[in-house]
Amino acid sequence: LVIVGGYGYIAGSSDIGTSQVLVVSKFDLNGQLVPSFGSGGIATVNFGANTRSFAEAVGVDGAGNIFLAGATRTSPATSYSLAAAKLDATGALVPSFGTGGLVTIALSGYSASFFALAPDSAGGIYVGATRYASSASSIVVYQLGASGLPVNGFGVAGSTVISFTGNYDELHALV
Repeated sequence: LVIVGGYGYIAGSSDIGTSQVLVVSKFDLNGQLVPSFGSGGIATVNFGANTRSFAEAVGVDGAGNIFLAGATRTSPATSYSLAAAKLDATGALVPSFGTGGLVTIALSGYSASFFALAPDSAGGIYVGATRYASSASSIVVYQLGASGLPVNGFGVAGSTVISFTGNYDELHALV
């Protein structure tokens, strides 16, 4: 849940046909969906046929663009890839972000999900993920530019791995 500029935004997932899609709704501060956003106040983001996708985080930048972050996988795959989407203020995908408004990042040997995001002032986002292997987990933070590509100069090739003290580290917030 994010409240920005007199509107609230919530994100999650919904089953549509053979896919599970990301969803985001926009509502006013009286709790009414904003009908001009998406379809009746709800926008859906589909990463493709037979995918299982979900949003764990939502954020809004200063221009009113909405970012979603979570994970996606295509059946019969069992590992999730990182997933992010950028929508404009009307709920339409921003085609200049990633491929048609969508970004996926596969981490070889890991299943992973973005769990938190923070928009930056240049039209991109910082996104934090937990990546899971068979015997441990760790945190990865990415900076994705306005194009959806990792930003060189942030960590190594646009990401940095952070491990706390244990074998199972998880990300829960990013501000």
